[in-house]
Amino acid sequence: MQPSTAAEGKGPASPLDVILIPLAEVEAMTGRRKTAIYADLADPDSDFPRPVRIGRSVRWVRPEVTAWIQGRIAARDAKVAA
Repeated sequence: MQPSTAAEGKGPASPLDVILIPLAEVEAMTGRRKTAIYADLADPDSDFPRPVRIGRSVRWVRPEVTAWIQGRIAARDAKVAA
């Protein structure tokens, strides 16, 4: 089995690939506001990436957010092709 890579959208390949980003960057990457992000986190059926708590703050793993975005694009493309 080959290790996954961040470029494949399957998560980080090594600890050096783990980049933690704040909510503001998650909002910028996804185009979603804080309330929508936290609503997804409250929904147990949501596939939105879960944050990592560091002390009193929370951060998201950038490759996980990128993979979520790529998944949304793939789902859109699958609907268009169907």
